[in-house]
Amino acid sequence: MDVNPFVVPVSKGKEETIYASSTRRRFAGGARYACDVDRPDPDGSQYCPAHGALAGKPRMCQAPPEDGQESRPGSSAASGRRSWWMCSQGECIKVVVDSLAGAQTLNQAMREAHLHIDVLLDLNVGQNRCGVLPGEEALNLAHSLRGLSHLHLRGVQGYEGHLQHVHDPEERAQRCRQAMHLLTETAAQLRADGCAIDIVTTGGTGTAEICASCEGVTEVQPGSFVFMDTDYRNAIGPVYANALTILSTVISRPAPTRAVVDAGLKSLSTDSGMPEPKDLPGVTYRPGGDEHGILTWQEGALPASGSLNIGGRIELLPSHIDTTVNLHDVYYAHREGKLEAIWLVKARGKVQ
Repeated sequence: MDVNPFVVPVSKGKEETIYASSTRRRFAGGARYACDVDRPDPDGSQYCPAHGALAGKPRMCQAPPEDGQESRPGSSAASGRRSWWMCSQGECIKVVVDSLAGAQTLNQAMREAHLHIDVLLDLNVGQNRCGVLPGEEALNLAHSLRGLSHLHLRGVQGYEGHLQHVHDPEERAQRCRQAMHLLTETAAQLRADGCAIDIVTTGGTGTAEICASCEGVTEVQPGSFVFMDTDYRNAIGPVYANALTILSTVISRPAPTRAVVDAGLKSLSTDSGMPEPKDLPGVTYRPGGDEHGILTWQEGALPASGSLNIGGRIELLPSHIDTTVNLHDVYYAHREGKLEAIWLVKARGKVQ
């Protein structure tokens, strides 16, 4: 293997090694870890070390996943063609569906390509984004899928994205278990109705440990924990370390309590709050436009570090890892001051 592994903690006293050639590993509690090529959008992060694809958008990935899942429902002929193209590469691809219309479109694309594909029912477990309602509505959709000969129902997905950043741990755990009950109960109802449900997938960085402890869950999908961001850190605490920063340079010191760096809105997203200067307590960041960032501090509280002088280098911790990564072409992987690898963000610019 020519790629260094990430080693990231997944539970107290345990470490999980994620290799760049792998797309699935075991997670705490016995559930599988799903590579980010499987991830639905919102959790943050979502870079797949194996393929450089952003979460939930395997179509962006130049190399098809070995065992992947597109976790956002498709609805067009184009999305159906993307799915059959990945299947035609000999890969094991699964797609989520939450409507008969979307499933019929996918089935038509598979039929025209003389292929079959595994699907999961996408359930709304409280986020109120995509997803069919658990229970009877899900059962009705499953019945309709039986008439689509090129689709094979394999499981259910329920993403509790609305709980990922709940700060109170007891509230987050309680509400997450309620969502897991909706998910696993519907899976049990589908099995009782004759459906071969062997995948129950869920979870994100903020809830994966909780989900993995719930009976009936077979797979969890954390993503942001690989690199982390300040939004997740503020919500769940220092469970995982911030491993990715944006390196900026001080280009101006126009006032005693203000410095300007060359990292603005084109370098850092602000949808989840402001980025933070690393190891500079008391210094705050705000965007100063597309290519400028403004650092400020209280008078008389200038940090001792000379990094705030013109030419100094400032590391900035992103507040939202997903949307920040999407602004850049490569990662520079370094250890103890030595550059060890450069990884392409292959999904860059592939949203159109």
